Amino acid sequence: VSGNFLRKYSPTIFIAKNRTPSAMQTMHTPRTGKLLTKKQVAEKLHCSTRTVENFAERGIIPKVTLGTKMVRFPEDGIERIIDANTSTTLQ
Repeated sequence: VSGNFLRKYSPTIFIAKNRTPSAMQTMHTPRTGKLLTKKQVAEKLHCSTRTVENFAERGIIPKVTLGTKMVRFPEDGIERIIDANTSTTLQ
């Protein structure tokens, strides 16, 4: 494959020319946030680790599965869930 081909059809060039990213490009956007363990999420939400498992299986909180047994939770996703479900009371 020639270098000219790579320059012409490179995904980064496509992104630069098209200002609106596609769903695939958005999905592969690099994330820099921390990944939390089930125990850390449970402490943050003040609930049991079993509740964290239930929330993840029902899709209430985002999870990242690494391998067959390792599951981690993106901290920014947990923060978004907390923010979205936090209400303020009027005085």
